[in-house]
This record gives sequence, C-alpha cells and structure tokens, in this order.
Amino acid sequence: YFLQSALYKNSVKLDHILEPNKGKFKTVFYSHGISPYVLFQLKTSKASDCVTFVHSLRDFIKLNNSYVSSGDSFGFRHVRVQPMFKVSMPDQSISSVIRISAGSYSGDNYHLIHDFIDSYKAV
Repeated sequence: YFLQSALYKNSVKLDHILEPNKGKFKTVFYSHGISPYVLFQLKTSKASDCVTFVHSLRDFIKLNNSYVSSGDSFGFRHVRVQPMFKVSMPDQSISSVIRISAGSYSGDNYHLIHDFIDSYKAV
C-alpha cells in the first residue's frame, strides 16, 4: 500500500528536490521512498544555523501565501519542517539536522520548498 500512496510519491519528490542541491549541504539522508521524510545537515552543522534555515524557509513560504507546519509528526497530510538537534541512525548518531516531511497532499509547498532550496546559499 505505501508504495502506491501519495505519501510515498511525495517523499520521492523531496529526494528529487534535494539531489541537484546536495552540494549545498554537508550530508543528505534521502527517503528513498521508504521514509516519509528526508534529513539533511547544513555545511556548518551548528544548531543555530538549522533553526535559522527553518525560520527562513517558513518565512519564504509565508511570503508566498502558503503555510508549512512544524512539530514531531511525520506530516502525514501536510508538509512539515523541523530542526532536530540529535538523531539516532542505525549505524551512527548525528546532530543538528533538518527534517522535511513530505505529507500526502501535493500543492504549492513543493514548488516553494524547491525554489527556496535552489536559492539557498550554503554557509
């Protein structure tokens, strides 16, 4: 069921948004369609820079008359963005990452996130 769901398709879209921009980030953990979100680290890996990135993304989306949620949910319906200060992975623990959850609803937010990431200047 998950492979046919809108959530799966939107997770793969997030991978495609980040792929051409991967040089702007220290690390990108792609969803590969098996996770409802992607994780990535900024080149600085500072928690304050993650928070600034997330606030800037929210402001950009708000200026374009849309909205992105924040919080611990995976964003099963709507796009969510969140700075995370420590994440345990199967083979490592990483700090200061940003999580973007795809959500199952498609809309302007995908284009806005893409535009923001394309225009983002790596620190």
